Amino acid sequence: MNEAYEIIPVLERLPLEIESLAAYDGNLVVGTRQGHLLMYSVGESGAQADIKLLRSNKNFSKKPITQVAVVPHYQILISLSDNLISIHDLTVYNFPLLSIMSNTKGATLFDLEIKVRLA
Repeated sequence: MNEAYEIIPVLERLPLEIESLAAYDGNLVVGTRQGHLLMYSVGESGAQADIKLLRSNKNFSKKPITQVAVVPHYQILISLSDNLISIHDLTVYNFPLLSIMSNTKGATLFDLEIKVRLA
């Protein structure tokens, strides 16, 4: 029987409560209940995952980060925390805030639709 995926534990000993995840280009972005944001590189070395912490921001949010998404084409991170959607710069070490979408106050989730124009 063929299996499409193999389950490998990657963050078993993380002393934080994981609230949200996003994966892109061999990276894993983790939002926690404590409001920390972590970015790991994920690779394979044999039967186990090779995980390395690339960046973290302990002061990313005062509330749980309930959802995260990455738009690699634009190098931005979109987060939902305290029922508000924010956009952050993915290229800078501590993920600085670019914009708060104030018209999303009260949001409980979001979805992305990325349209790319071909020339």
